[in-house]
Amino acid sequence: MARAGDRAGLGAIEQELLGPEVPAGDARQELVLVHPAHYHVAEAPSSHYRRLARLVTGRGVGVVFGGGGARGAAHLGVLRALEEAGVPVDAVGGTSIGAVAAFMCAMGWDHDRHMAKLPLFFSTRLIIQPTVPLVSLSSGRRLQRRIVEETDGRSVEDLWIRYFSVSTNLSQATQVVHDRAGLALALRASVSLPGILPPVPADGDLLVDGGLLNNLPIDVMQTAPGGGRAVAVDLRRQTELTTRARLGPALSG
Repeated sequence: MARAGDRAGLGAIEQELLGPEVPAGDARQELVLVHPAHYHVAEAPSSHYRRLARLVTGRGVGVVFGGGGARGAAHLGVLRALEEAGVPVDAVGGTSIGAVAAFMCAMGWDHDRHMAKLPLFFSTRLIIQPTVPLVSLSSGRRLQRRIVEETDGRSVEDLWIRYFSVSTNLSQATQVVHDRAGLALALRASVSLPGILPPVPADGDLLVDGGLLNNLPIDVMQTAPGGGRAVAVDLRRQTELTTRARLGPALSG
């Protein structure tokens, strides 16, 4: 057993048990890596203690919000319906506009504040800021400023409710789950629509909208610690990805 962030060398116990002077046996060997976990609990609201009890006993309720652009306002309606039905929300996650809805829920805001804040994250003026389209159609400066202002230097670990977002590593063609570190990066990368907004650089790679690989990351929620049941909100319309338009391999202006 070792901490996940420790050096990979053998500790004193391993050296004692696995040394050359100890005869090899048939005993099963397993490696257990311990990762840090945390829960934010406020002293006053009893709901925080109930949430903690559900999570540590594996009966937490997670909600996952899918991508879907302007249809993301429907996420807020689902949150309100869950609240009215008395369904607790112990963990949230999402992709693209779903990552924004999950962030607002994890902040502990009420429905009125949700409705007031969503247009600040998703508006034509905010997203479409034309630039020379060498990388994208929009420069992304206004959106970046808005995200930095709203996240206020927080890390993902700072939120009241456990949170994650999903982006796509364009360089490696892999999914990236943002469940720790900078919250501004977690949001900005997940909403980075390819071709519309510039990709986000991270550790030498480029991150774009998570919808390219996982538009409804229910699998991420199901493998998270503390989970019991998961509710998924899917905004995609069932449309056929075919076209009868007379398009050639090149287009005019």
